[in-house]
Amino acid sequence: MDVDVANEGIGSTPLPHDILWYTDGDVVLATDTFLFKVHKFILSMQSSVFRDMFAFPAIDSAQGASNPDGEEVQEMYEGLPMVVLAGDKGEEVVHLLRTLYERDYYYRDNDDTPLETITALLVLSTKYDFRLIRSDVIHQVSKKYPMSLEEYVYVDDDYVKMFGKFRMECHFPLLCAFLKADVECLLPPLYYACSDFPIEAILFHAKILSMDPQSMLFLIGGRDIIKNTINELIATLPDQIRENAVRSCASFGSRCCTIAHFSNLRSLSNSADLRRIAGKSVSKYLHQACDSCEAYIKESVDRKREKIWYALPSLFGLRGWEILKEELAKLS
Repeated sequence: MDVDVANEGIGSTPLPHDILWYTDGDVVLATDTFLFKVHKFILSMQSSVFRDMFAFPAIDSAQGASNPDGEEVQEMYEGLPMVVLAGDKGEEVVHLLRTLYERDYYYRDNDDTPLETITALLVLSTKYDFRLIRSDVIHQVSKKYPMSLEEYVYVDDDYVKMFGKFRMECHFPLLCAFLKADVECLLPPLYYACSDFPIEAILFHAKILSMDPQSMLFLIGGRDIIKNTINELIATLPDQIRENAVRSCASFGSRCCTIAHFSNLRSLSNSADLRRIAGKSVSKYLHQACDSCEAYIKESVDRKREKIWYALPSLFGLRGWEILKEELAKLS
């Protein structure tokens, strides 16, 4: 845990936060930009990390502690113990503390909550074990990234507003936050959401968001498998219509075998977007087929889409859907 109670400093001089500076506070939290004068009791009630930290006499006392050489190891600020939250950005800690102190600052059913608040709360609530906050964030995001293909497609609109941004702008920040917070249950739909971006966009986001190399490899590898599987599905459609015409075509003399055909199928290729290859959508590219053959194509395509979705966890190096659904139920 990167919590430093020793006198190591925090770089530039942080300033007291104008809201999170309570006159009766009994501990000061220090970040890169802000100081927060807050209450041990409130932090300890919801965080096992802070509860354990404040159990140490050096932090539970307003007097500086000394090591055997007489050197002070507990940094103080205006007579109060100061805890340096090493590695935490001041603005992100603001989101966490205001959620603790202000009843209406964060509400898990408010889809207008800024994305920056969502990601900060998830990562910091995990780091400091604020379980209720973590549970609420996971629950909220799970509604936007469902585990079933049908539910996912229903909410998947790139340009719908979500967390103060377009939905498509949320995928990579959320994926990186859930990776950092080690919340596996929502990684399959988040990986999938990122998989239809061009490789240049994936590398760009991975760099600016500091995605770990292994996760980036899982994303790119899974993306390639999805795209190749979809390309293979599209390429075999003409053969499928002919095979079905021989077996169960409803047209006179099985005419679909000779006259039914697809046009412009190439436009469906080279994508990892399962919305584009729904049976109903693919059938629009089919011409001069009887109702029976058209229905067969729709059902066949939809079955294969479901198979791709079912395989998502394994494509990204994760456990199966059933295990992840159980984990989500426990976490949210």
